[in-house]
Amino acid sequence: MLTRTIKNLAKRFSPIWVFGSFKRESFFHNSKAFFLYCHKRKLVKPIWISMNSELVKELRSEGFFAFHAESSVAKILCLIAKYHITDWGINDINSQYFKNSFHVNLWHGIALKTNGLDVKTDYKTSIDAFGKPDIIVAASDFDRNNLATAFNLNRSSIYVTGLPRNDWLSNKLNPTRKDLNFISYIEELRKNRKLILYLPTFDDSQDINSFAWINQDFDDFLQSNNFLLLTKKHVADNSSQLKDQFNNIILLETDCDLYPAMNLFDLMITDYSSVLFDFALTGNRIIHFIPNHDLYSLNIRNLYFDIMSEDNSAGDVCINTDELKKSILSGSNKSKQIAIKYNTYDNKFSKRVFKLLKSFK
Repeated sequence: MLTRTIKNLAKRFSPIWVFGSFKRESFFHNSKAFFLYCHKRKLVKPIWISMNSELVKELRSEGFFAFHAESSVAKILCLIAKYHITDWGINDINSQYFKNSFHVNLWHGIALKTNGLDVKTDYKTSIDAFGKPDIIVAASDFDRNNLATAFNLNRSSIYVTGLPRNDWLSNKLNPTRKDLNFISYIEELRKNRKLILYLPTFDDSQDINSFAWINQDFDDFLQSNNFLLLTKKHVADNSSQLKDQFNNIILLETDCDLYPAMNLFDLMITDYSSVLFDFALTGNRIIHFIPNHDLYSLNIRNLYFDIMSEDNSAGDVCINTDELKKSILSGSNKSKQIAIKYNTYDNKFSKRVFKLLKSFK
């Protein structure tokens, strides 16, 4: 009894906040952004926990506290940490040490496609790994309501703060060396070309190749109109493959963090990715390219709203490459309208989350 009391007191006054991200392997999303913000704050000791030994070494080389998830030090830190901060679920850090911890889930995007209990197709996603966070952050009341029904949460545990990763869009975070290298790379590319970012969402069936439509004709179109298209697979996608190598299309590494350079892209193409709600904050154009719309929305994941609706789409909605080419050259821009509709705030996201956590005793 005394041991438990001491342990609980240690947690209450502990300056240690442990962080992790997708499958304990990556360093991106909201966990990364908030970790970088906390690193500059006094009276808080943010610590990154990962199964990726190279990542741990890389973070340590930049002066961050980072430990391998299976190390004795990491386990002790998880036991005494005041907060366990994730952006997916309990497997982002060390699931066996979540008992009696205060779990803060920053989640990883505003949902257009349904999650958890809201999925009405055969591809229902388990909510077990999501756990029961003490608090979770949302971008708006729309987002808050969907998180509550998807994961069977009380709305009082969901706080509308905005998503920390969007602080990159207003240059409020200090980039790592890897981030700086990526920003420099993108800046060099855009000196003589307009940049398009193509981000397809995750396909639960793993039957859809999100790059199948890309061919030499589209590559020639990009060349003729001075565009360069950069893309990457969803981190959980094992099915999408480019059929060939193209001169005007660049496939980025899956674990590449785009957010530090998000402002540098002129246009985004996506289907149902949550990134569209973040990109909308840049004010730059968005195109929905959904050649498999009926298959996806009826058989794989139903959606929280009709993307074909004029009121809900973030820009032009295209179902074939001819429509897509036309939209790239001269399409509508509804980003500001979508940003206001689905994001309650447009800046100071990490600061808002930090103040929230410091308010808990």
